[in-house]
Amino acid sequence: MNGWVARTGMSRTQTYRKLNDGKLIAKKLGSRTVIDFRAGLAWLASLPNATFIPKSNGPRH
Repeated sequence: MNGWVARTGMSRTQTYRKLNDGKLIAKKLGSRTVIDFRAGLAWLASLPNATFIPKSNGPRH
Protein backbone atom coordinates (compact mmCIF):
# COMPACT_ATOMS: atom_id res chain seq x y z
CA MET A 1 0.00 0.00 0.00
CA ASN A 2 2.72 2.49 0.97
CA GLY A 3 4.60 1.91 -2.29
CA TRP A 4 1.47 2.50 -4.35
CA VAL A 5 0.63 5.69 -2.45
CA ALA A 6 4.19 7.00 -2.79
CA ARG A 7 4.50 6.24 -6.50
CA THR A 8 1.08 7.40 -7.66
CA GLY A 9 0.37 10.30 -5.35
CA MET A 10 -3.02 8.81 -4.49
CA SER A 11 -3.98 9.02 -0.84
CA ARG A 12 -4.67 5.91 1.21
CA THR A 13 -8.35 6.94 1.36
CA GLN A 14 -8.57 7.26 -2.44
CA THR A 15 -6.80 3.94 -2.82
CA TYR A 16 -9.19 2.13 -0.47
CA ARG A 17 -12.16 3.69 -2.28
CA LYS A 18 -10.87 2.41 -5.61
CA LEU A 19 -10.27 -1.02 -4.07
CA ASN A 20 -13.87 -1.06 -2.79
CA ASP A 21 -15.11 0.05 -6.24
CA GLY A 22 -13.18 -2.79 -7.88
CA LYS A 23 -10.95 -0.39 -9.84
CA LEU A 24 -7.78 -1.57 -8.08
CA ILE A 25 -6.73 -5.08 -7.11
CA ALA A 26 -4.96 -5.89 -3.85
CA LYS A 27 -3.29 -9.02 -2.54
CA LYS A 28 -2.53 -9.97 1.05
CA LEU A 29 1.07 -10.76 1.88
CA GLY A 30 0.89 -11.77 5.51
CA SER A 31 -0.59 -8.75 7.24
CA ARG A 32 0.39 -6.39 4.40
CA THR A 33 -1.93 -5.21 1.66
CA VAL A 34 -0.08 -5.10 -1.66
CA ILE A 35 -1.56 -3.34 -4.69
CA ASP A 36 -1.27 -5.15 -8.03
CA PHE A 37 0.92 -2.50 -9.71
CA ARG A 38 0.50 -3.78 -13.25
CA ALA A 39 -3.30 -3.73 -13.02
CA GLY A 40 -3.23 -0.42 -11.13
CA LEU A 41 -1.04 1.27 -13.71
CA ALA A 42 -3.28 -0.04 -16.50
CA TRP A 43 -6.27 1.48 -14.69
CA LEU A 44 -4.43 4.81 -14.32
CA ALA A 45 -3.53 4.76 -18.02
CA SER A 46 -7.20 4.25 -18.91
CA LEU A 47 -8.25 7.47 -17.16
CA PRO A 48 -8.94 10.51 -19.37
CA ASN A 49 -6.20 13.05 -19.85
CA ALA A 50 -6.44 16.21 -17.79
CA THR A 51 -7.24 19.44 -19.61
CA PHE A 52 -6.25 22.87 -18.40
CA ILE A 53 -7.63 26.29 -19.21
CA PRO A 54 -4.84 28.75 -20.02
CA LYS A 55 -4.55 31.73 -17.73
CA SER A 56 -5.32 35.11 -19.26
CA ASN A 57 -2.50 37.58 -19.76
CA GLY A 58 -4.50 40.37 -18.11
CA PRO A 59 -3.27 42.55 -15.27
CA ARG A 60 -2.33 40.90 -12.01
CA HIS A 61 -3.46 42.20 -8.64
